[in-house]
Amino acid sequence: MIGGLRFKYVLLALAVLIGYADAAGAQDITLRGTVTNVEGQPVAGARVWAGQFRAGRATRTDEQGNFKFEGLYFAPMEVVALAEGYSFAGWNGLPLADQQLKLVLTPERRRMEIRITDAAFTPLPGAWIRALSPGGFYTVTVEDYEALGFPPLRADDDGVITIDMLPPVDHARAVVGHPRYPDTAVDYLPVRADRRNQIQLEPGKTLRGRVTDGGRGIPGMRVRVFQPAVGGSVVLAETCTDPEGYYALRVFPGSYYAACLGHGDRADPEPVPVDLSEENKTVNFSLPETYTLRGIVQEESGKPVSLTRLVFRRGDLALAEALSDPRGRYALRVGVKEGSLQIQPPPGLRTRELPVIPVRFESVREIEVPPVVLLPLPVITGRIRLPEGMRDAPLALVTSQTLEPTVRAVTDTEGNFRIALGYQPEDNRASFRVEHALRMLRRDFTVNLDQRGDLELVLDSFEPALEDRPPIPGQNNLKSKLGKPASPLECSRWFNIQPEQAVPLKDRVTVITFWGWFDDSPQGHDRLYEMQALHDLYQGVDDVVILTVHDASEDAESVDRFLRQQGIRFPVGLDAEPSKTFSAYGIQFIPETVVVDRKGILRYDRTEGRLLELIKSLRRER
Repeated sequence: MIGGLRFKYVLLALAVLIGYADAAGAQDITLRGTVTNVEGQPVAGARVWAGQFRAGRATRTDEQGNFKFEGLYFAPMEVVALAEGYSFAGWNGLPLADQQLKLVLTPERRRMEIRITDAAFTPLPGAWIRALSPGGFYTVTVEDYEALGFPPLRADDDGVITIDMLPPVDHARAVVGHPRYPDTAVDYLPVRADRRNQIQLEPGKTLRGRVTDGGRGIPGMRVRVFQPAVGGSVVLAETCTDPEGYYALRVFPGSYYAACLGHGDRADPEPVPVDLSEENKTVNFSLPETYTLRGIVQEESGKPVSLTRLVFRRGDLALAEALSDPRGRYALRVGVKEGSLQIQPPPGLRTRELPVIPVRFESVREIEVPPVVLLPLPVITGRIRLPEGMRDAPLALVTSQTLEPTVRAVTDTEGNFRIALGYQPEDNRASFRVEHALRMLRRDFTVNLDQRGDLELVLDSFEPALEDRPPIPGQNNLKSKLGKPASPLECSRWFNIQPEQAVPLKDRVTVITFWGWFDDSPQGHDRLYEMQALHDLYQGVDDVVILTVHDASEDAESVDRFLRQQGIRFPVGLDAEPSKTFSAYGIQFIPETVVVDRKGILRYDRTEGRLLELIKSLRRER
């Protein structure tokens, strides 16, 4: 683990830009750009690298700081620039024909050291940075550009990797590789000249094999090990085949899928399950026969819609995916005769028909799909009413039950709510729960996106779930803390609240969430949205307070900047060094939420899905 920090690692994809099995348009896009300094003056002779589908290329800027890359696909790509005396700058996105990209180089160069060891803390020379993301703003797949002149980021004889050209950021993310160890992705590495980061590599299993077409080895194919996940997949390792089509990569023990992709003109082989729990494995791939799906995405008026994601699936596995291009066109090449085409429109839009189209190739090898027509996503509106005779204000929280990420809305003083969806559910239906802020009243309801008009919802009484829940292996175990006086919140600074208002943990129900802004996990993001909704819900309710404590590893300026950038209104305390509050509560992993009663006793953890119930039950106690 990284010295001193308490958070759970999540292995991420090697880079954010890999994974599109086919490009919608022809390889005919030219990306133009300019490299300048912070004063806006052009930087001549700067080196610029670009990559798509793990294939890198390089160029230099001219006297006016201009550069261009030709023959690009309309598909995700990355660009990075570097010049003598500057830190590097980068960009991730989609190339557009009329785009003029601008990269600004700054003379401020931040330095970061990372010491790579094994589990016994023995240094590991030969480790290298495979991918780097400064501040989380963009990703640079370093190893794709080393042969093209990008400075190598490799460990010395003491296992230390020195990066001395980082832009002015507070942290970085990295994927570390080593010939004898699995790739290790670390979400958070503080960028501090006075602090060396420590990363331990753990042993794994080897997957090896060959990719062929009619017995002939195929070079440059990407082979990856992944796990299916909500909204895509989690890539644990990836490599490219050598000139004879052979590959080898290492991963942590477990059961995964192995996939091969990247030919472009041909369909990719179907992913195969692979169990690397006990021993090494060999998996060979051969290119299958190719079947092609083509079509167009448009509005009702016929106007083309770009950036619609189209995924061909068989069962739970995605076999190919593409984005609709600026003309609305897309093409997918698949290696099976039957599956389904899943349509994922851009934010704010939905398909006119269901977003899943069954596909079956009979005697043909190419299918022109009927035009996919997109409509604006509806806004769900409604009003809650309390049972007859109740005079409380209709103050309630509406929470989605079937959407990822979770959607929340707080009713106004008249009980009205408005929910704007971010994407279209697969079956055009979404389920919600609306729960009163002060009473044990709630109502579950399901909305069909084709229905019109406001909802009228009468809340019903229910029994709260107040049982103690056992700890979960691999998460915080706070069982020994429950039923005892809650430790004081020792924070070096408070945001969005006066310190004297935050410190007392008596005479009110207190919700405390432990978190860190560097936590990019879905759970971390969702917990912040939940705290914001609860803060808004209980504004004006004197005996309930929503507090949060941020990890002590960050300085006050970076926390303050994050809160302002995200528009966070709930109270935040920055834990006092050395992690006094986190240690007092036994917090090893974030996010974690606990509830303290009016007497200052720590009563509940494991609050997921029942936080409102716990708050209301403790309000009733005297």
